Amino acid sequence: MTAVETIPGADPARVALALDLQNHGQGFHDQVLQDCRARGVGALLLLRNPRETLPENTAAFTAVVDQVCRVWRDTSLPAGARSSGHTIYLSGPVSIAVALGARLAAADQGRWTALSYDTTTGSYTPFPEP
Repeated sequence: MTAVETIPGADPARVALALDLQNHGQGFHDQVLQDCRARGVGALLLLRNPRETLPENTAAFTAVVDQVCRVWRDTSLPAGARSSGHTIYLSGPVSIAVALGARLAAADQGRWTALSYDTTTGSYTPFPEP
């Protein structure tokens, strides 16, 4: 089972799901962790692809979406986290991001904020922009 990382001093009921689909490694983790602290997110579930790229085909994209949704559903989260707001940090193909957003948001309408890294500002911004 995937472990949830606790972020000291933040709200443990606010959970972030971070997808390192391009295997950026520690740099991705550190950027997400810093942003979680700034947003008061107290728990982080980081999922990582072991390779730098994903095959660009329907089977791979469907498998990623199914696997991420299954891990999110099956992971034990802190008390209150299932009824609180969630944040998802996206990296990788836009089609996966859109599919995940649609699948996760449909189940918990109004509870998800999707963020994408803006290389110009060096920060995470809402995706799509409000």
